[in-house]
Amino acid sequence: MKFKKKFGALIAATVALSMVFAGVQANAAPKKAPAKPAAVNYYAAFAVNGITLQMTPQQVIGKIGKPGLAYTDSQQELHYVYKNDPKKFMNVGFRNGKAVTIYVYGPGISIAGIAPKMTTSQAKVAIQKNKAKYRINEVSYVNTGIDARVVVNGATKLVLGGQINEKVNNLMNVSIFDYTNDIKNRLISPDPMYNTFNRYNNLNFNVRSTIDKGQAKYVFELINMERKNRGLQPLQWDTKMSENNQLYAAEMAKFFPYVPAYKANMTARDLVEGLPGTKSYEQISKERNYTPKIKGKWFTRYALTPGLFYNESLKNNFDVLSRKDITHVGVGLVRDCYVVTYY
Repeated sequence: MKFKKKFGALIAATVALSMVFAGVQANAAPKKAPAKPAAVNYYAAFAVNGITLQMTPQQVIGKIGKPGLAYTDSQQELHYVYKNDPKKFMNVGFRNGKAVTIYVYGPGISIAGIAPKMTTSQAKVAIQKNKAKYRINEVSYVNTGIDARVVVNGATKLVLGGQINEKVNNLMNVSIFDYTNDIKNRLISPDPMYNTFNRYNNLNFNVRSTIDKGQAKYVFELINMERKNRGLQPLQWDTKMSENNQLYAAEMAKFFPYVPAYKANMTARDLVEGLPGTKSYEQISKERNYTPKIKGKWFTRYALTPGLFYNESLKNNFDVLSRKDITHVGVGLVRDCYVVTYY
């Protein structure tokens, strides 16, 4: 009998305890769902001198000051060029008020560990080393450049590029593009150059003239950047010569409105002069009663950005970058037709 009583009491105590425990469980705070991983800031990883894609022009100026040169290109993108230090020469391009491209040219500045003047082999090693850090998941190499991409959910988000100087096999420049907000917006026709020229031709003459002259000044700055990096004196801008060159560039541009880049590596002067309705460089000079002092010249049609101009020029003995016996240069540029003379 005593055993039954003790056993019953034990059962009762066990039931009571289980009820108390159940009550505690019922009143306990619900378990939290696992925290979502923090959003990845893809732009911050590719910062250059504190500048990231998607910054506004005002934010860029707030970080590194006013640019040494500002111009609008044929895609109607605003560009800020920082050129005081040739080793850190940089061009920031904006679309719709946000930075969408950054180009660097000097050997003292890099993007994702890739810097101008690196050899192709060095650049490949750096990309392989940094692929995980920068979330680069697609890379391709061609004889003219490097294309490394950040692909998110099957769509390209950022493109890290490097243009190769084929003559000496090193990088002329390194760039980062916001593919989502820039490059895709350009390709509204199957031929991006056709699209570029359509946009250009739809602008009024005054706007086109401003674009051409702005980009010609950019080429001038690139020439001096390269000369300074080679330990040479910068050249002075010759206004009259540049005006003459601008007129001749316009003559060349009449016949090269829609030439794709792969067909455009040619000397435009040879193709233009002698065609009906064209004026020679000498004719233009004579009509303006101007006798240019020329020690060297380079005329070509190259359907890419001014940032790439001196790759093709080196293959055509473009010695404005290396001559010690010259002091002045004139640059004309109309719709990717270049006329550069120097003395």
